[in-house]
Amino acid sequence: MLVDSQSYLSVFPHFCCASKHDSHGFLHAFFKMKSFLPDYTVSKVLLDSAHDAMSYYQYFKRENITPFIDLNGKGRRPPIYKNDFTIDKDGVPICLSGYRMRRDGIEVAKGRMKFKCPKISYAGGGISCTCETPCSNAKYGRTVHLVLKDNPRLFNNPPRSSKEWKLEHNARTSAERSNKREKLDF
Repeated sequence: MLVDSQSYLSVFPHFCCASKHDSHGFLHAFFKMKSFLPDYTVSKVLLDSAHDAMSYYQYFKRENITPFIDLNGKGRRPPIYKNDFTIDKDGVPICLSGYRMRRDGIEVAKGRMKFKCPKISYAGGGISCTCETPCSNAKYGRTVHLVLKDNPRLFNNPPRSSKEWKLEHNARTSAERSNKREKLDF
C-alpha cells in the first residue's frame, strides 16, 4: 500500500501474494505506480527494515528522494567504520570508551555529519573531558566526521538519531491506518 502520509489516503494500492518479500512487493508497486502516475512526485519514502539495502539508498539518492528506513540489524555486529569506532543501530558513532557520541550538525557543503565527544563539560567556565579514558587530547575532545557518500545506508540525512527523522518515520503508521480504514470502516 503506497500511502500519502499527510492525508492517510492510498495513492496506489497494489496487491501481491503473501509469499513475496516486502521489499520485492514494494519495488513492484513503486515502479508500477510511477508508470501509471508519471506526474506524481515522491519526495520521501518511509519504509521498515525489510527495505534496508544499499541499492535502495543509492536509487533514492539519484532520484532526490529522502529515505527513512530502519536499519536491519538481524544477526550482525555493529558496523566498524575507519577501524577505530563502531556505529550503533541509529548510525551514531560509539567512541572507544563505549559512549554514544553527540551530534554536532551537518556540513552540507562537505557532505558530512559531525559528532563530538559526549563527555565534554563546560562547567566552571572551562572546557574539560570528564571521561576516565579520553580518546583524544584535543581541547573539545574527539570529533568524528561521517562522510554521507561513504555509506548512505548508515549515514543518512537527517540522521536516525535526530528528532526530525523520528518524527517523519513515525508517519509510517499512516499505511496501517489506511488499511484499517479500508478493512474495518468501509
